[in-house]
Amino acid sequence: MHETCQTWVPAPALRRTSSWSAIRRTWRIGARPREFDLKFSRVVNEHMIGQMVHREFAAIYLSMVGVAFLTVCVAWEVGLAVVLPVVALRLASLVNNHRLCYKILEAISRQEDYSADLRFLTIGIGIAAGIWSLFIIVLGSVDHLSLGVVLACIALIVIYMLQVLLTSYYPPSMRAVLIGSSCAVTAPLLLAWGSNGPWLLVAFAILLTVMAVVASLLERQARWLVILQLRNKQVAERLTRANQTATEALSQAIWLASRDSLTGLLNRGTIARNFGKQPATPADVQRYVALIDLDHFKAINDRSGHLAGDQVLVRVSQILLAWEKLGTGRQVGRWGGEEFIATFECRSRVQAGLHGERLRRLIGQVSVSLDDGHDVEVTASIGLAQVSPLEGLEGALIRADEALYKAKETGRNRCQLAA
Repeated sequence: MHETCQTWVPAPALRRTSSWSAIRRTWRIGARPREFDLKFSRVVNEHMIGQMVHREFAAIYLSMVGVAFLTVCVAWEVGLAVVLPVVALRLASLVNNHRLCYKILEAISRQEDYSADLRFLTIGIGIAAGIWSLFIIVLGSVDHLSLGVVLACIALIVIYMLQVLLTSYYPPSMRAVLIGSSCAVTAPLLLAWGSNGPWLLVAFAILLTVMAVVASLLERQARWLVILQLRNKQVAERLTRANQTATEALSQAIWLASRDSLTGLLNRGTIARNFGKQPATPADVQRYVALIDLDHFKAINDRSGHLAGDQVLVRVSQILLAWEKLGTGRQVGRWGGEEFIATFECRSRVQAGLHGERLRRLIGQVSVSLDDGHDVEVTASIGLAQVSPLEGLEGALIRADEALYKAKETGRNRCQLAA
């Protein structure tokens, strides 16, 4: 027999990393998120496309404000007639993009193919970026630097940054923004070189560089965000299902702990606890307890088997449950073996006796047909006792048991009221 020699190896020390270093690693250029199993799945892509389309709706409504502002600034310098064609083109692109966004969202909700509409929307976003750049071309022809030119340039910078931000959930749309704006501005500025042309071209080149860097960062962070959102949603759904399962299991355990497994009636411990929690009754209302014992039940088990005895117990429990629902302040349960317990409220001993007699007659009507073709008739002996505040339920049960014993001694199938 050989002994195995185990060598202890110390665990590697944990590296402490600051939150700032984690942020730098996450946001550095060229950084890629971890390879989640959902990263390139259809769920992630559809979620990102849906987010982009919703943001494009917001961009369309914001663009109307931008068009009005740029129209005022540029028309002040070059005249309204020069700006109107650009404004008309931009409004036409807004209407087209709005229509495509609506069609894509409808297709996503119906789980239909929307790839063609998505391609057209991407092209439309690029054309829209090019139309924004036409305002820069118009400003390039201005021979002086004025407040209107400065405000228009600032507005265009804000518009371009918002476009990149709003399309960050879908990289092709971001690339369309960069390509459309570059093609629409660079060549015309080189051909029509006004006094504002050089600095506009340099400023636009710097803007494009910054936009490309920001676009790369935003695309990665947008995918990270979508993946984490879906992960959190999955975890939340799993936790919800686990909580529901645990709640159902707890409810089932509580039910099993408080019920008799065969008949489904309350067990003796639950009967006692519920009785103690009942509110106080008026002075003219009295509480009674009844112990019910099935007559000659052992003979049924010996003659027809324990399965037949279980059928009898289940049938009697159904009768007792039906009686319980007929009045308030009643509860029934299985006391043990062939004995049942019932508690109720009434105003006199005469009424208590009538309740006992009604229970005895209801049980006497039970007839269980067995598999062997025989019918089993059931009778019961009942002992009744009033529950006084001094002795409580335990004392009343002792007297009810004595009354039950007396009912059996005097012939069975009787209801005996304790003194």
